[in-house]
Amino acid sequence: MAGKRTGPTVAGIADHYGWAAVVTVGPGGVVVDRRRAQLVDPALPASPIHHEAQALPIDQAIALVHEVARSIAGHVAALWDELAAEHPVTAVALKQLPVLPEELADQIRSYHAQTRADPAMYRRLLAEGASGRGWAVEWYDHRRVVDEATAALGLGPGHVEAPRARLGAPWTADHRRAYAAALLAQHHLARA
Repeated sequence: MAGKRTGPTVAGIADHYGWAAVVTVGPGGVVVDRRRAQLVDPALPASPIHHEAQALPIDQAIALVHEVARSIAGHVAALWDELAAEHPVTAVALKQLPVLPEELADQIRSYHAQTRADPAMYRRLLAEGASGRGWAVEWYDHRRVVDEATAALGLGPGHVEAPRARLGAPWTADHRRAYAAALLAQHHLARA
């Protein structure tokens, strides 16, 4: 089934605080790359809004978040450079962004927002970096993406686990979600 599909090369991303699992799917739905990408300098906090900013005066907290964001943007640019040099990527699939207050100070002050703002910062910068290259950005619900991809593409329930047989470990839940997200994005883009 996978060999019969065509479509763009899509990088599926399952991000975490400071790093991401990246699974790139080429035409035919074949995994052409799998990597773990560092997204922030190790000397900087990976979740500054939810943790470190809470103990700082608001101006220092905002400055810290901006410093972390600059680091993330640099790591994202390097990731996209590496991936683009190796594969003809034209799109990325990212976890959906939560709804947050526009102002960073409000994100820091609101417990509801601060628990979601750090992941949103990573995803926003990943999306901006991809869009800046002219790549399409597809958003996915990480809780449903595996079911949505297998249903939309008519795949068997074990399909997202299948690449592990060829690639070996690791092939974690993050890899499965990133793979499913890339397949689903590839499907949507091929139909557009």
